Amino acid sequence: MNSMKKKYFYRLLLLFVAAFIPFASQQAAAVDNNVNSIASDSVVFVTDTVYVEVIKYVEVDKGALPKAEVSKKKDVASISRRPNHFTWGADLGSTMDLTNQSLTSFDLSACFGYRHKAMRFIGLGAGINVMVTNASRAYPVFAQVRTTFTPQNKFIFMDVKAGIAFLNLYDSVSRKPFYGCLGVGVTLASGLNFSSHIIFSYNFMPTGNIVVPEQPRPIKPFHGAAIRLGAAF
Repeated sequence: MNSMKKKYFYRLLLLFVAAFIPFASQQAAAVDNNVNSIASDSVVFVTDTVYVEVIKYVEVDKGALPKAEVSKKKDVASISRRPNHFTWGADLGSTMDLTNQSLTSFDLSACFGYRHKAMRFIGLGAGINVMVTNASRAYPVFAQVRTTFTPQNKFIFMDVKAGIAFLNLYDSVSRKPFYGCLGVGVTLASGLNFSSHIIFSYNFMPTGNIVVPEQPRPIKPFHGAAIRLGAAF
């Protein structure tokens, strides 16, 4: 009797398994179809700085993106390509004494300020001029302007400086005359936030007639011709 019950039980179990397998395969196919239908849609999440996109199996049509999202992407890209308005730089050069008073110098200067369109630079600067044949020094402190006059012209520019110079002649006489510089610059290389240049300028310091013990004649107003190489960032 027990063997008959076991036989019927095994037969019912086999019938149940045979009926359940097709049903399970149908449910698995339905789940797979749902996943495919969900994955076939392209979803774009937009934040201020991060864009996360779930790509569907076929190529995404860029024209199907909402206009607001496309414009926002372009705005972010344009902001990253804008130049920095704060600028600083340094020049290295030499000034030839045109008054024949042994005041030819080796010059180093630095500046920092603002730039915008045709105004290549406007700001403040300072430098040191070391005379090559004696112990004289000049420390100019100045306001400086560089302009190309039009935003389209970035090759040639005008350079103007005006301020005072802390002048020390032969370590014995000190003065604070006016310091002026007018020059023309040529751009050598340029990028979004970088440029290099060469400047030819005329320098002027109205020192008056300064009597220096080391010189047989009084020091006359200084006139010089300068050449400078520099870079701005």
